[in-house]
Amino acid sequence: MKYFFLCIVFLLVVGCQRSASSNRDLSTCDTNIALAYPLQTGQQNVFAYENIATQPSTFYYDDGFYKMGYKREFVKEANGTVTNKNYNLQWQDNEAIKEHNLTRAEDYCTNLTVGGYNDWRLPNVYELLTLMDLSSMGTVVEKSFENMPSGLYYSSNKLQSSKKVYAVGFENSDFYIKKIDQVYDANQSSEAYGTLVGVEQIPKYSSKGELLYISEATIYYKETDNLLTTITFYKRFDANGTITSIDGPFVVQETPLHPPEVKPIEQAYVKCVRGKEIGGFSLERDREKEIVTDSITGLVWQDNTDVVNYKHQWGEAEQYCSELFLGGYQDWRLPTISELITIVDFNNSAGTYAVNKAFLYKSANKFHSSSNLCYGENCQQSNLQLNACGYLDKLVIENREVDMNPYDNNESEPYYKVRCVRCGGYSQ
Repeated sequence: MKYFFLCIVFLLVVGCQRSASSNRDLSTCDTNIALAYPLQTGQQNVFAYENIATQPSTFYYDDGFYKMGYKREFVKEANGTVTNKNYNLQWQDNEAIKEHNLTRAEDYCTNLTVGGYNDWRLPNVYELLTLMDLSSMGTVVEKSFENMPSGLYYSSNKLQSSKKVYAVGFENSDFYIKKIDQVYDANQSSEAYGTLVGVEQIPKYSSKGELLYISEATIYYKETDNLLTTITFYKRFDANGTITSIDGPFVVQETPLHPPEVKPIEQAYVKCVRGKEIGGFSLERDREKEIVTDSITGLVWQDNTDVVNYKHQWGEAEQYCSELFLGGYQDWRLPTISELITIVDFNNSAGTYAVNKAFLYKSANKFHSSSNLCYGENCQQSNLQLNACGYLDKLVIENREVDMNPYDNNESEPYYKVRCVRCGGYSQ
């Protein structure tokens, strides 16, 4: 009820007081950017945080108020496609199929002919992220699509150090990114070892969160001999995430007490795209100012000790960014979930999950965003977070690292880390 009242106040009162974050003086921002990314999340509802105790009638606003990002321009075509005019990308929308094998998914796009075009490909993670739309309750996918059911979607981002590929999950009121097997076919067999029943990749980190090695195991079971065979390789890495050596194979055979349970094959949808691929981002740290600037998007990120030393509740996080003075700037704000995702390095050669290597301060915690989901009859606030560095986090072992599960904004609202941002594109 409190948040509903604050929304009404915002809509009716002209010139309401703002915090330091609403001083959107972007005169010091670089407008000569290479890519108008990310898009607006589509969030419509405004949730304001009011610090009644210390600053009465001072409001700190979220994504629904500022609508940071570039205006979404998707058009449903009559030829079974959807065009995203922001990047001149054309998306397949004639059907929705699932595959459990990345090679088959790639072949499907290569051989696809839709709308008179045959130059289709699998999208990368950042292209799939443009399809996230928070404009209404329920599904979080772009509303222009007719054939985009909830579930995982293959990306073209393969992990060089393992047999994994990133997949983007669009669920009802949820969104996440995880790693799934590139090739895992239960019918695959070995004459010597039997049927493939499992594939495992387990990372080992140092106390500082540096990747030491990944053990990669392939497990077979031969029913006629009741023999379980595990073939393991160890891939070791240096501080830059480069593979320095591969030890193995180490073959261990044993007779199990019970036949192993075959792991269910994880499937993902195939959503093909055509057009010039959206490239990566270019981040560089300024040691004196303790900021990281992305020359591709123009976003400027906080990177001082506060990032690792403090946690805040959501409203406090909004206030913290609005009052931050860093690098000579005071127009900081809490990033949208789409902005926050741009600092994730999905092309890390080590196959780990982490923020871009340009950042000095990293933390194995979820980070607040200014984005919210709206669900239920009373449109309760449900904030989104990003686990922006998976070091020493159990979600790494579970291969589900980019986790944006919402939480209710109530008395048990958790404390998360904060990395503020400034600049970036927006639509008036």
